[in-house]
Amino acid sequence: MPGDVGIVPRTMGHYVENLSQDEEVEMLEAFRAPRFEDFSLGQWLATTPDRMVSEHVFKDSPRAAKALTDALKAEKESVKAKL
Repeated sequence: MPGDVGIVPRTMGHYVENLSQDEEVEMLEAFRAPRFEDFSLGQWLATTPDRMVSEHVFKDSPRAAKALTDALKAEKESVKAKL
């Protein structure tokens, strides 16, 4: 709704979606950090412990969880290189 305020704790993944068919969204983001860094969903999942990804994203499919965490290994190395 107009005037809404949202606070996202540090390291928590999130997104913003405009649900209106008629109006554009205007949004102001404020950060306490000295610089802004944007991470893709793949990068965020890659830096999340495999066990947590498996238990939350693929709770009922260990095989699918293993496939995803294996695929994210290259992404994890990319993130480490940037740090």
